Amino acid sequence: MIYGLFDHYTSKSPSQYETHCFGDCSGCVCFNAMKKDIPSQDETFCQIALLFLMTQETEHCISSLIGMIYPEGKPSWEEIEKLDKNPLGQLINKLKERADMNDKFIRLLTVFLEGRNIFVHNLYRQEWFDTNTEEGRDAIWNFLDTYGKILWEVNHIAKAAIFKHTESIGMPETEYDKKMKETGYLDLIKSYYSKADFAFKRRNQ
Repeated sequence: MIYGLFDHYTSKSPSQYETHCFGDCSGCVCFNAMKKDIPSQDETFCQIALLFLMTQETEHCISSLIGMIYPEGKPSWEEIEKLDKNPLGQLINKLKERADMNDKFIRLLTVFLEGRNIFVHNLYRQEWFDTNTEEGRDAIWNFLDTYGKILWEVNHIAKAAIFKHTESIGMPETEYDKKMKETGYLDLIKSYYSKADFAFKRRNQ
């Protein structure tokens, strides 16, 4: 078993992903397309770069979310900045301390963390990682497709929770919000509100 728990997901065919993802992944347009041809080396590197940036954004979203789900009073900026510097595993543990989370969402976070650690720290060390051959790139994309789906879900659930919180406290609309409305991306985030509600709730103190 190369992937540990993550191997349970990477061994599935694309048609089976939705069975194991947190809810319906039909909105994951970026990751649903079946690849007819094995991508080139340049395309593979571009996808790795895209997922790396999205991974960083997701970690930032989780740290911001923890700052909002606070047990006692409003968090200081110093606390939020400190959270943003913590490793992802510590952030997830902190999130578990501050919120009551659905078991299915906890499993999603666990699988995401395992996939993220492979992706960020050990991707090039995997025995199947070879960008020079079609067989190697096919194996890489099998991993990237699976990790990308899970990353997409965690990213958008966290964003949905953040945006819903800002709406609930009456935070004024920003230029960033306006741009998101213009592109239609804000509607996509709002479509994840029900998943965010199901994933966790602020713990009553």
